[in-house]
Amino acid sequence: MLGIRKLLLEGGGTFNGAVLKAGLIDEISQVIVPVIDGGAGIPGICDIPGKPPGKSAARLRVTHHKKLPGGVNWFRYRARN
Repeated sequence: MLGIRKLLLEGGGTFNGAVLKAGLIDEISQVIVPVIDGGAGIPGICDIPGKPPGKSAARLRVTHHKKLPGGVNWFRYRARN
């Protein structure tokens, strides 16, 4: 085939949620910055399309955690649908 081992997806919450729902994500990299941002209509990291799932969309297991300056935390997760 093409020999591609990793593919980076950089979408918004709707795109990320659709790809997660399709079972196509096996790893999530998330940086958490100590600020509050939000409001009505602000998408989350994964906005799953359709009715709310009866169970979690994916189970995550932490595979990497690093504390960065300024209270920032970087997590990498293995996703299992």
